[in-house]
Amino acid sequence: MASLAAARHDQRIALDVKTASHAGVGISDLVRRLGVPASVLAEPIATLVAGGELLSTGAGDHAHYLHATAVAELEARIIAAISASPDGLAREVLRGQLPAAVSPRAYDAILAGLEAKGALATAGDRVTRSAAPAKGPVLNATELALLAKLESWGLEPVRPKEMHAALGQSEAATKTALDRLVTAKLVVRVKPDYLVHAGVVARLKEKLLAFLSEHPTIDAQQWKELTGASRKFTIPLAEYFDAEKVTLRVGDLRRRR
Repeated sequence: MASLAAARHDQRIALDVKTASHAGVGISDLVRRLGVPASVLAEPIATLVAGGELLSTGAGDHAHYLHATAVAELEARIIAAISASPDGLAREVLRGQLPAAVSPRAYDAILAGLEAKGALATAGDRVTRSAAPAKGPVLNATELALLAKLESWGLEPVRPKEMHAALGQSEAATKTALDRLVTAKLVVRVKPDYLVHAGVVARLKEKLLAFLSEHPTIDAQQWKELTGASRKFTIPLAEYFDAEKVTLRVGDLRRRR
C-alpha cells in the first residue's frame, strides 16, 4: 500500500481506471480515491488522454475515463459482432452484446473512433462494416513522437524502459504507446527488450536479400558491416531473420532460406 500511495498521480490514475475495466472511472471517484482535488488531477489526466492511455468522455464534473486496454477489447468485440452480421446491427442491439458496465457515452465514443479508422460505418441507427478498406491506425501525439524517435535510433534504439525519458512522458503512457505501435505492426519486437521501427527492419531485410543474391552466404563480420550496428544488436537481428525464415544458419554462416 505504501508504494501505491507513493506512486505518481498519473500512474495511480492509470491503475485505478484500468482496474475498473469496462465500467471506467468518473472524475469524482478519482478525486475521492486519491484524496486530492480535481484541479491537481487535471494535468496528469490530460497527459494520459493525450498519450492514448485513457479515453475521455464527458466534461467537467461528468468527465469519465476508460483505459486503452478496455477500449481495445471492446473494439474487438464490436468488430467481431459486425463481421458476423453481413447486414450490420442496430446500435442498441450491438450495444446489448457488450458488457452492461459500458456507459452510453463510452459506447458512442468507441463507435466514433472505429468509424474514424474506417473499420465500420454508421447510417442512422445501423452499424455495418465499412465498404472502404480500413485506414491505417490513427496515432496520437505520443505514438507519433515515439515512432519518430524509433526511426531516428535506427537499429540501435534505447531499451523500452528508457524510452519514456527521451519522450518526456510517463513510463505508463510510453508503454501503452509502444504496445499500440507493435499491434499496428509499425514497430517490430525483435526481442522483448529490443524494439525497432518496422521501416528500419524492412530496409535491412532488403539489404540482406540483396547481399545474398550476390553471395551464397554471409558471415558475422559481413553482417556487422551490413548493419553498421554493434554485436549487442547484430546477434538478435540475425536470430530474428532466422526465425522469420529469411535466412538459415549453417555453422557460423547464414544463407538465404
